[in-house]
Amino acid sequence: MRISKFILSLCIVFALFTNNTFAEEPVKAQESTSEEEKVLNPINTVKEFYRLLREKKYLEGFRMSVYREAIEPLTPEELKELEPDFELTFARIPETVKAVGSQSNGQTATVFIKSTDNPSDPTAEEVLLVQINDRWVVGDAETLELVKSLGRKFFPEIRMRAHEEAAQVYMERYIGAQKLYSDANKGLYGSIEDLVTANFWPPSLKSGEIEGYKFTIELGKDKRDFWVHGEPLSYNKSGRASFYADLRGVYRLDTGGQVFRGPQNLGNNK
Repeated sequence: MRISKFILSLCIVFALFTNNTFAEEPVKAQESTSEEEKVLNPINTVKEFYRLLREKKYLEGFRMSVYREAIEPLTPEELKELEPDFELTFARIPETVKAVGSQSNGQTATVFIKSTDNPSDPTAEEVLLVQINDRWVVGDAETLELVKSLGRKFFPEIRMRAHEEAAQVYMERYIGAQKLYSDANKGLYGSIEDLVTANFWPPSLKSGEIEGYKFTIELGKDKRDFWVHGEPLSYNKSGRASFYADLRGVYRLDTGGQVFRGPQNLGNNK
């Protein structure tokens, strides 16, 4: 199952706050006339959920979502390990959120949130909710079942899958950067430092350590061949798959965290 399906509600959060800024409407607890009404109101639930995540109150925030059974069993140490990923995802949640409407149908609801302050743009993002024990929580029934099946393993698992998908993208970008470098250097390929110097790779990624993975480039003796390798910085925590890439494409294999040196006997792992 792809990560976009596996963490549907988190993807909604990420999509809302990485590219846009919400129009102004303060998130205020006193908007409800009573605590009971606030709990049962989908709009207030969504606003409170985002407010808590923005304030880095992850345990309290995820308790208002289908991820409750995944977050509550974690130890303080496990939560601390996940905090950098949470901060990266939720850092751009603004102080104000504007909900433009909602609709409910039995045990499910949808809240519509405006993701731009442009009055000529009528589009709104959808946030899904389900009702559990008379309380609205952010998320959907399918994700809830996944959380129940994985329990405390849910967040560590999706973190690894997210890192692996990011690693796949970076491997493809390395291939693209090498092609540009080769075109500019008479068919020769370069190291990461060479790519940075030639402005084909961001200086901020020069170390090769990106989102839980360590990337290296190996060059042939005449620099007319290259091989890119990517391994998890912490096997079974930041990722499981190791990656290999050359001009043929990107390949992945669980090598126990060791360097993956080629696509032999891969089957369908490409």
